[in-house]
Amino acid sequence: MRLVLKFSSALLAGILLVFGIYGYLRISRIRAIFEEDTRSDHRAMASALANTVGYVWQEDGETRALKLIEAANEREPRLVIRWVWLDEALSSDEKSIPPRKGFLDHRQNEWQWVGTLADGERHLYTYRQIEAQTGRPGVLELSESFQNQEEYISSSIRRMFQTGAFFVGVCGIISVLMGYSFVARPMQGLVAKARRVGTGDFSGPLDFPQQDEIGQLAREMNAMSTQLDQAHRRIAKEEAGRIAALEQLRHADRLATVGTFVSGVAHDLGTPLNVILGRANLIESSGLSAEESQKSAHVISEQTRRMIRSIQNLLGFSRMRLQEKGLHDLAAVAREVVALLVPLAENEGIILEMEPVGHPLPARIDPNEIGQALANLIVNAIQASREGARVLVRLNRTSAAPPGNGASPQECFSLSVVDQGAGISPEHEGRIFEPFFTTKGEGEGTGLGLSVARGIVEDHAGWIGFRTEQGKGSEFTIYLPEGVSV
Repeated sequence: MRLVLKFSSALLAGILLVFGIYGYLRISRIRAIFEEDTRSDHRAMASALANTVGYVWQEDGETRALKLIEAANEREPRLVIRWVWLDEALSSDEKSIPPRKGFLDHRQNEWQWVGTLADGERHLYTYRQIEAQTGRPGVLELSESFQNQEEYISSSIRRMFQTGAFFVGVCGIISVLMGYSFVARPMQGLVAKARRVGTGDFSGPLDFPQQDEIGQLAREMNAMSTQLDQAHRRIAKEEAGRIAALEQLRHADRLATVGTFVSGVAHDLGTPLNVILGRANLIESSGLSAEESQKSAHVISEQTRRMIRSIQNLLGFSRMRLQEKGLHDLAAVAREVVALLVPLAENEGIILEMEPVGHPLPARIDPNEIGQALANLIVNAIQASREGARVLVRLNRTSAAPPGNGASPQECFSLSVVDQGAGISPEHEGRIFEPFFTTKGEGEGTGLGLSVARGIVEDHAGWIGFRTEQGKGSEFTIYLPEGVSV
């Protein structure tokens, strides 16, 4: 509606300007015509009266001629007709009377003068010589006020203003109604359509029958919405496929990690199985007392539960689940992962430890996803470490800036994995997160661990940082912003 008001205001301003110029020119023309008609009337009357007075002056004398002038003045209510003796006029104050001296200066038979007198009115003065008049110099004077003409012009101006106001009002109402019908209402529909498109709602096509630019824009927006809807559906389908492929990739990485766990789990199951076998043999020998048999059965039960827990942890880690984020204790997640990987580390002769955490670290995460990312980092650290080396897992609250120029620090949870391996060579540092890139020997890794871990962490609005020193080891850290709602 603001556009309609601006357009209507500009249109009315143009109409007023044109009307004002037209009125000014018309009033000026009327005034010029009135003045020219009055001059012509004066000249005609002065000429006729001068001839008559001249004849009477010649035949009957000065007195009779002057009385004729007085009689003519009485018969003309608009005009003042009189005889003016020039010697008397020139001896008076010419500042307050018409400059009759100009008649003598111009040496003309007839002279006219228009001026505004002290009363503020414009007057026309016409002077005419009489041919028969001799002796003492004098002239015939006709004077008339333009007051009547000015009153007529003033009334014409008032009528013009009234007509103009009516005309402008009608044009304003028509322009506003037409603007609302053909501009404002369609524009409101276009704006509403654009807002729906902005929210991803491509329904509700516009139906504008008008065959102008706005109608064309509406049709183009309908076509654009159709194309966007098709593209949105195609992207959603592709995104669903990408997510499914990503989940499959992560599950494949999880299974690959499970394969790495098997050797550690096998070692972890070996000791309980030996204990169970020994206790079972004792019971089978029938040489135990009832109390000793009960004790052996209790040991068998404990070792069995230990094996069940190991197998359940392994199955739980390998099972494919839908992503489910909620409020979980990061420390508890890390402890479970470390407990699962301790047998693997021991089998490789590596010491895997976790720094104690004295209080919970609640974060909105998917514990299985973050557990997988942390497990990948720990497995890489174990495989990169020498026998007898130490791998340390620690959790903290810290302030860190995400990668990128101009990023400001954020309050984060950090999960760090520190190893004492050979470190990462400079030529490999830029590629370690590439899928399928690995420096391990054939059959020792897929090259997906760090890539999958980074994808999981980025899904949680976090990032992975690392620092390394050749010959001394590396430290990989998962940063999870505290304030991010995921």
